[in-house]
Amino acid sequence: MPLVFIHGVATRAGVDYTAGVRTRDALFRGFLLASHRRRDGGPIEIESPYWGDHGAQLRWGGASVPTTEVEALGSADAALADLHASALLDGEVESGHRVVLPVARRCLPNAVDLIWGASALVESGSDMEAVELGRLAALVIAYANADPRPAWMAEVDNDQDLITRLQHEVDGYWAGAAGQQRPRPEWETLGIDEAWNAVRRGVTRLGTAVAGTIGRAASERIRPAVVPGVANFIGDVLVYFHHQHDTAAPIRETVAAAIRDAHRRTEQADPLVVVAHSMGGSIAYDLLTSELGDLHVTLLVTAGTQVGFFAELGLFRGCEPTAPQPGERPKIPKPANVDRWINVFDHNDLLGFLVGPVIEGVDDFTYRTGSLFRAHSHYFFQPSFHHRVAVRARSSG
Repeated sequence: MPLVFIHGVATRAGVDYTAGVRTRDALFRGFLLASHRRRDGGPIEIESPYWGDHGAQLRWGGASVPTTEVEALGSADAALADLHASALLDGEVESGHRVVLPVARRCLPNAVDLIWGASALVESGSDMEAVELGRLAALVIAYANADPRPAWMAEVDNDQDLITRLQHEVDGYWAGAAGQQRPRPEWETLGIDEAWNAVRRGVTRLGTAVAGTIGRAASERIRPAVVPGVANFIGDVLVYFHHQHDTAAPIRETVAAAIRDAHRRTEQADPLVVVAHSMGGSIAYDLLTSELGDLHVTLLVTAGTQVGFFAELGLFRGCEPTAPQPGERPKIPKPANVDRWINVFDHNDLLGFLVGPVIEGVDDFTYRTGSLFRAHSHYFFQPSFHHRVAVRARSSG
C-alpha cells in the first residue's frame, strides 16, 4: 500500500520542511497505514515529491507582505505562538506554564492536537523518534476521544503536571484494554518513554514562545498569520496555471515521476493511496486526468484543496470554462482510474473548497482544525485528523 503525499503551496525546503515530513509520515503510519505492512514485513513506503523550488519566487522576498513584531520571534517561535493562539479564546492564558491546560480543560482532543503540533514544530530527531511519536499519538487520541473532559483535569495545576497525569491515565487506559473489549497495542516501553519526553520538550518550547505574547489578543495575529499564506498561494497558483507549458512542466514531471514509481512498487492486490494538500490536490487531479490516466489509484484523499473551485473556473486541461445547464451535465465525472475520493475541508480554511458538488462521486467531509489563522496548514499535523481520515477510509462510503 504505497502512499504518495503531494504538498501544497508555500512549501519550501529547509529544516522545518524536513521535520514536518518526518512528523506527517509518522502520523500516517500511526493511523491510515497502521494495519498495513509490506510483504517482507517492512513499513509502508511514503513518497513525498517536493516541487516547491518550481513554485512562485517573490523577487523582493515578500517585502510587499505586511508583518508585525510577532515575526521577530523567529520562524519556529512565531509559528508556535500562532498555533497556540488559534486554539484559545482571548484572555485564557495565565502564564507560560499554563498554555495547554486551558485548552485541555475545554477539550482534551484539541489539547492533544495542540501538543503534537508543537512537537512537530520543535522536534527534529531521527525517523525512529518520529515513528514513536506517531505511535504514541494513536494511543493518546484514542484515550482522549473516549473521555474528552476527564474529571482529573481539575486536579492538575500546570502544563507539565498535565503531561505527567496524561501519561499515567493513558498507560492505565491501555493496560486495562483487554477487559474493555478493545485491542491492546504492543509497544516497547523505551520508545514510548522517549516519545513522552519529546512531548514534554514540545510543551516547554510552546510555553516559552507564548510567554512573550501573553496579554496580546489572538485576533491581532490574523493579518500576519493569514496574509503571507494567501500571497504564496496566489503566487504558486498563477505559476502553475499561467505557465502550463514551461514553469509548471517541472512540477508535473516531479510529482508524476513519484506517483509512477510508487505504482511500480505496488504488489498484487496492493492499493495505491495518493494524499494531497491544497494546490497538491489540483496537481494530482490534473495528472490523474491526463498523463497518469492509465494508473489505478485505490484512494485519493485531498485536504484544503481548490479542485472544485478551479474546475468551476475551467482551469484544468479538458474542463470546459462554461457552466453546465440545469439537467444537462450537473457534474464532471470522477476520474475513472480513481476508486474512491475523500475530500476534507475546514470552514475556517479560506483556501479549502468542496469538490462533491462539482465532481461526481467525491465524498466531502468537514473537519475543524480548531485554528483561526493556520487552518490551511494544520490538517496533517493533528492526530485527530489522521484518526478521522483512517476511519473514513475504512468505511464503505
